Amino acid sequence: MANHINNKLVLKNTLMLYIRMGLVMIVSLFTSRVLLQALGVTDYGIYNIVGGVVVMFSFLNNILTVAIRRFLAIGIACEDKDRLGIVFKSSVQAVKIVAIILVILMELIGFWFVNYKLNIPNDRLYAANWAFQLSIFSFFLNLIALPYNSAIVAYEKMSVYAYIGIFEVIFKLIFTYCVLYIDSIDKLILYSVLFFILTNAVRIVNVQYCKKKIISISKDVATSREDILSIFKFSSWAVAGSVFYMLATQGVNILINLFFGVVLNAAIGISQQVINAINQFGGNFLTAFNPALTKNYAAEGLSETTFIFAVRVTKIIIILMSLISCPLIFNISEILNIWLVDVPAYTPEICIIAIIYTSIDIISSPLYILIYAKGEVKTYSIVLSIIQIIYVLAFYISCKMGATPVTALSFNVLCAIFLHIGRLLMIKKVMNFNVSRYCKETILQIVVPFLLLLLFQFTLLNHIDSSNFLFLLMRILSLELVMFIALYFLYLNKNERDYLFTTILKKIKKNQ
Repeated sequence: MANHINNKLVLKNTLMLYIRMGLVMIVSLFTSRVLLQALGVTDYGIYNIVGGVVVMFSFLNNILTVAIRRFLAIGIACEDKDRLGIVFKSSVQAVKIVAIILVILMELIGFWFVNYKLNIPNDRLYAANWAFQLSIFSFFLNLIALPYNSAIVAYEKMSVYAYIGIFEVIFKLIFTYCVLYIDSIDKLILYSVLFFILTNAVRIVNVQYCKKKIISISKDVATSREDILSIFKFSSWAVAGSVFYMLATQGVNILINLFFGVVLNAAIGISQQVINAINQFGGNFLTAFNPALTKNYAAEGLSETTFIFAVRVTKIIIILMSLISCPLIFNISEILNIWLVDVPAYTPEICIIAIIYTSIDIISSPLYILIYAKGEVKTYSIVLSIIQIIYVLAFYISCKMGATPVTALSFNVLCAIFLHIGRLLMIKKVMNFNVSRYCKETILQIVVPFLLLLLFQFTLLNHIDSSNFLFLLMRILSLELVMFIALYFLYLNKNERDYLFTTILKKIKKNQ
């Protein structure tokens, strides 16, 4: 069968998404600083925890995204336009059903939880309810636009995806400044209203582009009951895994609120901004490679080409995560002091834990992309759910025993490691994946470069004064340079270095 890995298209999409990522990251980090200043620590914590309640119900959003992208990518690989139209229209119908159910649940359960269970000051409950309701509406709009967003990604139209993302983050910054300087309206309510308006605008742009440029579905095309059931069946076993992933993220966030109050939720909110930046960094790369990996598996199964491509994607992810995560971890206190006007307690330590967890999770992405491409998610979801249950119980017990937030959250790192091991065991079980070869080529080969990097950091860079911005920048750039050289020559093999060099060189010559 045909090889569905178009290296030129993948490279183009990757570059477009990283241009988007760079702009989005810079603007988002600055927006977080302005938002913390505009709302204050208490309202910032309230917005984070109330939004977290909505996110608790959004696990089906992530599941449906994976399911719809999978079915669309397989349909594209099979090159059957009529079949693809039916699948797309069925996915739209499936999402509408889920959206209505989730909104009802959020209104019934979420309202009670926000008003009677969360630790929110009485004088801020009115504003918190405004934020909660508008978060529900924003979630609903994002959910019903999901098939259209998935089609943009499945067809690898990443330039449009990048432009829309840049548009969104710029207007988010503008709206945040509006909140900072407008005093006649409650700032938490104002920000919630403006964020809802922006969410609706982005949805309209995505939907209209998809209808006009990608998939034009005739009214004569009927939805398929079988396809709707297939989407739900594919998603059903992933629900358990996502429920416990939600408990391990937003559920833990709520436990922190119950044990430590909204001020610590502000620290969690700041760490979430760092996580979002890292997720954009790694997620952009995966967004570019996910359709190609899924299509190739759909066309030829776990062939040598698919395996090598998965290894190559993993190695590049490890390099990218190292380049962004290590400088953040080693310099987090100094970066936060420059970034924020007022740094809440425990923020540096919580950020380091979040960075490590997120990096390991992103590195695991090619594994679960292949598992989802095959459609074998039952045992995979059960194993990962058990790991998440153990983490939540460990976190709760440690808090009941009087542990500090940092000590309790440290279990998150162990959870990430066990989740990665679980994914390796599951992919070996469901598709006879060569795990030992995969680990040897991706994980074991990183040990020597990392030891050299640690030696460089703690023997040389720690002696550079970081209180000055220029010296801090010099420390970060020096670490980045040494890290890139070490990983390029000691981690990538000759074929991978030649591939990377020639591909980038061709792209540069093409643009001249």
